[in-house]
Parts: sequence; C-alpha cells; structure tokens
Amino acid sequence: MLVAVLGVSTWAVAANYRFSPAAIDSPAAAVAVLKDRGAKRVLNDLQFGGYLISRQTPVFIDGRAELYGEPFDMAYYRALQLKDVNRLLGILADYEIDAVLLTPATPAVSLLDHLGGWQRVYSDETAVVHIRTAETAHRAN
Repeated sequence: MLVAVLGVSTWAVAANYRFSPAAIDSPAAAVAVLKDRGAKRVLNDLQFGGYLISRQTPVFIDGRAELYGEPFDMAYYRALQLKDVNRLLGILADYEIDAVLLTPATPAVSLLDHLGGWQRVYSDETAVVHIRTAETAHRAN
C-alpha cells in the first residue's frame, strides 16, 4: 500500500511540475530572440547545449563530449577562448553560422562586438546573442 501511495504521489508531482532551470540561470530570453530572428545555425556556449536541446533548437555543441571527439572539443575551446582567432573565424564561415549564443564572460563575445558583419542583438547577465548581418550573409552565399 505504501509503495502504491508513493508511486502515485511521485507521478502526480512529476506530471504537474515543470522541470527546468530558473529563468535567471537559463538563456530563455536569448533563445526567444534566436527563434524570433529565425536563426538556423547557432554557435553556442557548451553550457547552453542541454537547454537548447530541450527547446528543440539544434546545437553546435553540448555536454556530451564523447560525441564530438577531443580534436573538435579542443578546437572549439581554443576558438571561443580566442586562443586561435582564425579557428573562430573558420568555424563561423565553415559551418555557415548565422547566430552566436555565448555567456557574457566568453572572450569571443568581445571580438564579435567589434567584428564586421556581426551585430549584438541581445544581452543579459546570462547570455549574449550576436546575429550575422544581412551584408555578411549575402557575401557568404
């Protein structure tokens, strides 16, 4: 009887409780901007991968490092930390990235703020969104 009561009460809580990070800890507002802008290929910070997946948004990378392999992971890290700026520029071009979702502390944010063809369209304490401008997108095609 006790097991049945615990089972039913656990089911009731799980069915009625939305399991998601607090708004202050998630890039919810930034992802809404990405969706409003119609972003298709998003270069994201690793920590946002799981949230993007939960919102049915394709990710560039997520926490499942074994899926990507060490060479990819290291190139990604070096690019976003600006240890290899050419690799960052290569990722943006090679993967035809049209939006970037990063934490404010990620060094690549400051480069994108000054890089021609990219515009910061959203920022808060959790996330920063840059969108490729129409001028750059036109040249890339």
